[in-house]
Formats: sequence, C-alpha cells, structure tokens
Amino acid sequence: TAEAQDALVQLAKTYEANPQAMFQIVSSIIFIEKASAPTVDYLIALNERRSGLASDTALLALGKFGNQEGEQANRSFDFVKTQLAGSQDINIQAMAISALGNGGRAENIQLLSPYLKVNDADIRKRAVDALRFVASEDRYPLILQTMKTDADAQVRAAAASSLQYQTPAPPILLELIAAAPSEKDAQVRIEQYKVIVKFQKSLPQALDTFRELRRQESNGDLQAYLNREISLLDP
Repeated sequence: TAEAQDALVQLAKTYEANPQAMFQIVSSIIFIEKASAPTVDYLIALNERRSGLASDTALLALGKFGNQEGEQANRSFDFVKTQLAGSQDINIQAMAISALGNGGRAENIQLLSPYLKVNDADIRKRAVDALRFVASEDRYPLILQTMKTDADAQVRAAAASSLQYQTPAPPILLELIAAAPSEKDAQVRIEQYKVIVKFQKSLPQALDTFRELRRQESNGDLQAYLNREISLLDP
C-alpha cells in the first residue's frame, strides 16, 4: 500500500547515517509491486547522492519498477535510461545496465545492444545478462551472437546463462546445441548444458542429443554431468 511505502521511506530517512541499515531497507523497497510517487521521488534523490551501496540499490529498485504500469513506472524507467546515456562513469553505466535488466522492458534491446560491443568485458557481461527478462524474441540473436563470438569466456557464459530465464523456442535450443561442441571453455559449456537440461522437454530426441554432446565432450566433470542426464532418460 501507499501507507506501507511511506513507512519504509520514513524508516530509510531515519537510518540514512547507517549504511548497512539503509541497504536492508532499500532492498526491501525493491519488492514493492506498484511504486507510489513519493517512493520514486525518494529513490531518485537517493541515487543522485551517489552515497554507496544504498544509492546503487535504489537504482536497481527503479529499474525493477520500470516494468510496471503507469506514470511512476515510466518515470522510473526514464530516470535509469538517463543515467545510462548521460554518464561517462563506467560504474554508473554498469549499475544502470543492471537496473534495466531488472525491468526487462522491450526497449532494452535497443538501449543495451551498443554495450555488447564496448571494450570493457564487465559492461558486455552486464549488458547480455540484462537481456534475460526482455519478453521479445528479438533478444535471441544478440544473446546467441555474443555467446558464440565474444572474446571473453565470462561474457560468453553470461550469454548462455541468460537463456535460462525464459523458455526458448526449439530453433533457439537447436542453435545452442550446435554451438556447444565448438566452445573451448568448459565454464561456458556447462552454462550451455544447463539450458539444454532445463528445457529438454522441448527437444524431440533429447536422449540422442545428450549422447552426442557427451561423445564430443572432453572434460571429465562435464561428461559425468551429461551421463547423469542420460541415465535419467535411459535408466
């Protein structure tokens, strides 16, 4: 309720000199289902202070509110978008990207795609991770391209992992399966396998798929992982 939100905001104002308490209170605000104008006002003011973890958490909350409906959702989204576009500070950019990821608006595809090509690997990792909640098929080409071609294994692993959050269509799974054997880094392959395992019911021949992946897998731990899945399908 608006009254409960007001109480949380007042509590935050009371404990602004206590960073740990502030972090806990603002973290609670993230779970509000429909933000009121005073709540959004306070979170914007708190983020603009640049006062550490509580300010960063305020931006994450605004990002999440951005996927709600109504004027306050639009205000929240526009503020986060402005922080991303208007700052040259890489730390602010990183937090804004993560905040957009919390909301998952369709506009994130256009906003985040340029950051998949920057030099900073952490920014690329955050950008591809932030696409995970976007409810649009248009995100898949960006995610798969990053998974296949990024120079940094952690970025490729984040791209694969981001496919776990929504059910991909069978053609996307098949493209992921085709890419896995040529991936050189085992940490990326395990993220790819997790997606395949999670959505295996979408595959017409899951057992054959796992057997072929195991045949081509050279890492012993990953072979054991695939063997467990095979044993469940073919006791």
